[in-house]
Amino acid sequence: MLNRRLLRVKAMQAIYNFHQKEEANFNLQLDFLDEHFSPDLNSMEVQDREQLKKDRQYSKNLFEKWFTTKEVVTGGREEINDALEMAIRQFEQNHKKDIKATMDFMLKDVEDISYEYLVLLFLIKELGDYTKVYLENQDKKKIGKLEFARKNIRLHDNKVMKSIRESVELEDALIRKNVKVTDKDELIKHIFLKTLQENKDYKAYLELEETTFEDDLNIIRKIISEVVLQDVKVQTFFEEMDLQWIENRAIVKGMCQKSVKDLVDDPVFKLVSISPNWEEDKEFFEKLFEEAVKADEELDELIEKKLKNWDKERVALTDKIILKMAVVELLSFPYIPVKVSINEYIELSKNYSTPKSKQFVNGVLDSVSKELHDQGRIKKSGRGLIDNK
Repeated sequence: MLNRRLLRVKAMQAIYNFHQKEEANFNLQLDFLDEHFSPDLNSMEVQDREQLKKDRQYSKNLFEKWFTTKEVVTGGREEINDALEMAIRQFEQNHKKDIKATMDFMLKDVEDISYEYLVLLFLIKELGDYTKVYLENQDKKKIGKLEFARKNIRLHDNKVMKSIRESVELEDALIRKNVKVTDKDELIKHIFLKTLQENKDYKAYLELEETTFEDDLNIIRKIISEVVLQDVKVQTFFEEMDLQWIENRAIVKGMCQKSVKDLVDDPVFKLVSISPNWEEDKEFFEKLFEEAVKADEELDELIEKKLKNWDKERVALTDKIILKMAVVELLSFPYIPVKVSINEYIELSKNYSTPKSKQFVNGVLDSVSKELHDQGRIKKSGRGLIDNK
């Protein structure tokens, strides 16, 4: 199931992506100034190329200064001021669009997990249905692997598979979300003949004289984790559908396993939500991203004061983002203990940054958290959180 750690990872990736867009936006405006002060090749008038070259470089220097300080800058001459004003306006317009576009993509990335969950259930259901189709085809031929087909019909008649197949909620969701799998028949046939038949637990299941509900449940859980999700073609299919599949895979698997396990208490198959408290998680997710982006300069200033033995220019962008997110969490989420936040971002640095990042992030956050606490800026509320250091 979805957890806050994964949301932090996805927020970090979104912020990194946003910084890449910001750099591209910055370079776009430099290109604009380059073009604005370039000789007009179609003009019949004599142009002062040397002056244009000076104006071009001067306006770009002023824009770079504005980008760094966000202070109003002027170039003296009206033409330079006009061009500079246009570049700044275009940058700010693109900046706002990029924030929204990145936020939308970030949320879609998480919400796409629910679609992938439905796709996985669809494949499981189709695999069970295929055993009946396979038997019917072999029966028509009157030759071939008829006995093999009869054995495998047990998967179609599996009690858990029957609940999945008869689920009105699942069928409605598959239709509503327009779930489709490219070359579905070939993929299911491949899973059935190449991957399923090689699974030792499935072979043992087919040899049982009779099966209990527990037997049926266990084999479906095995098929989910050890057959379908381990199949090379299935993995390729999901990776082509979603670049984040490697990260999302565990959540999709967990959701699928939970919906199957819930049949122990209720024979009617029901879909599970991506998160028990998605609205709260979504609010955390959005706020973490928004605050880290909006307060970027303030966070930079706060963190740079703590880089005593580090060259700020050599600090990895990923480390900067992790530190900024951590500070936002310390300041903006009163219900999350300080130690929890710091530990989460140390883990993030271990998994997603450089080998030395763990010690670096730990040291900076320890120093920043003490300063913010002494200033009274960290305010924790809730049971066990007041004055939490």
